[in-house]
Amino acid sequence: MKGVFRLKPVFPKYNITWDPNPVLEHFNSIGPLHTLPLDKLTYKLIVLLALTTSQRVQTLTKIKLSNINYLDDRLEIIITDLIKTSSPSKCQPIIILPYFTNIPGLCIATVSKHYITVTENVRANHDFLLLTIKKPHRPATCQTVSKWIKKVLTIAGVNTN
Repeated sequence: MKGVFRLKPVFPKYNITWDPNPVLEHFNSIGPLHTLPLDKLTYKLIVLLALTTSQRVQTLTKIKLSNINYLDDRLEIIITDLIKTSSPSKCQPIIILPYFTNIPGLCIATVSKHYITVTENVRANHDFLLLTIKKPHRPATCQTVSKWIKKVLTIAGVNTN
């Protein structure tokens, strides 16, 4: 076995980790929540969700409004759909998002509540949290959400190559 390891050693997929500060500074510079158009609000929500939860994009697209519990100090999101990491011996993930009162513009719980309020009129019967930004507003797919995240990272100056 040592010979195989020496012939073909295992390396991580990425050898550097990018700095999230440019993205957070970008979100601080685009203005308060109530002034953001739907596309920028959606981008802010999805990137903050990705940063704070470290969940796969597939998991983020499976968030349903009916599975979000609003508590005094946090939001709890239960993922009920099967995801790639599901197995009979593992529990489904519960995402806990505490309120971040130091910088309200970067508080994922506040941003998600505002997003739900803004999208209430265009939501129709869709129970999924994330909707596409153009009409007709439908649940966002993994590919769409991935494009949104990459777009925000590029705008913020993060090298996505």
